[in-house]
Amino acid sequence: MPGETVEILLKAEREATSVIEAARKQRQLLFEKAKSASKQEIEKYRESKESEFQQEAHHGEDELKEQKESLQSSVTKKMELLRDCFEVKKDSLIDMIVGSVCKV
Repeated sequence: MPGETVEILLKAEREATSVIEAARKQRQLLFEKAKSASKQEIEKYRESKESEFQQEAHHGEDELKEQKESLQSSVTKKMELLRDCFEVKKDSLIDMIVGSVCKV
């Protein structure tokens, strides 16, 4: 009988060890699945943020292009006004300079 009791205890210990090992393997599998799922979620999030960044970058480029065109248009108009003003006043300016030189 004492040998049977020891045998029962050894069998129970082997079964417990087997259950514990199965639980460890199951835990490892669950960990790997969770790790894989989190990597996929992180990648999706990164791609989403990258896409948002690219859209903002293109939007910013469009705004800069519009501002550049507006500024060029404004400068062109001001240059034309200055040329027109010069053309209108150049004769009187030349007369004034010639008159000043002749007086001296």
